[in-house]
Amino acid sequence: SSAAPYLKHRWGQSASTNENQARHARNHAKYSGLRNQGCTCYMNSFLQQMFMMPELRNTMCSAPLPASLRSSGGVISTKGTELVGKKVAMQWENGVSYDAMVESFDKATGMHTIRYCPMPVATVSGATHQQVQPEDIARLPDALPDEFLLSEGRPGKETGVFEVVEDASSGSGAGMKDSSEDAHGVKESEDEAASRHLMEEVQRTFIHLDEGSRGRCFDPRALVEASACLKLEFDVWQQNDASEFATKLLDRLEITLKKWAPDQFRYLDHTFGLKQTKQKICKECGLKT
Repeated sequence: SSAAPYLKHRWGQSASTNENQARHARNHAKYSGLRNQGCTCYMNSFLQQMFMMPELRNTMCSAPLPASLRSSGGVISTKGTELVGKKVAMQWENGVSYDAMVESFDKATGMHTIRYCPMPVATVSGATHQQVQPEDIARLPDALPDEFLLSEGRPGKETGVFEVVEDASSGSGAGMKDSSEDAHGVKESEDEAASRHLMEEVQRTFIHLDEGSRGRCFDPRALVEASACLKLEFDVWQQNDASEFATKLLDRLEITLKKWAPDQFRYLDHTFGLKQTKQKICKECGLKT
């Protein structure tokens, strides 16, 4: 068709219905997509528009948020070679997180090589049955390394969600840092917490779209759930007005950026001209103040 050359050049996609050609197109696609949760196309459309502005995307992803407040900071705060040598807690589909050491990063494929750590063994004092002792675990051979995209995980195993685990040796220093931060006001109201969590999910979604496998869809379910704080006209899982979502999303992001990332807030304010005004209008004479 006449659309095929344009689609192939612009989006790296082919209009052919041949299965082999379609698979080839997915492997060579330039972009990743967002999975529709049923009626969330209003949300996906605006998020994709934001993502396609590189300067805006990079500014949003680089916004610093306090590590002590992040609900999950691994994918967002650290990526690429920055993860090498760090311990991460990988979340699995069974709901359990397992610690692993990141050994290397392949820039060509975007994959990390990790090696899972031995699980700690709990022993019960006074038990009469035979128990597995820590020294028994120590004699086992090391786990084989695994190489994959940390942000995507593997089917039936990792979910793609992970966190950087703090080094236990610096626990006392970290504890002093947390208490110092709390003493200096690293606290937030319920409304601010909801806005910050929404910001985290926007960052996570952009990171997945930027670093994930091209031609594959990312499931933004966590972002949809976090968007409940926007209080749209209808439930977030139902069809809503895209312009209403855009306005309320930017308002919420403004709250977080203004509090934790003033540099990024100034960029957003300058780019979109975000200004908040309050006005009183007299119902009787129409006087505006």
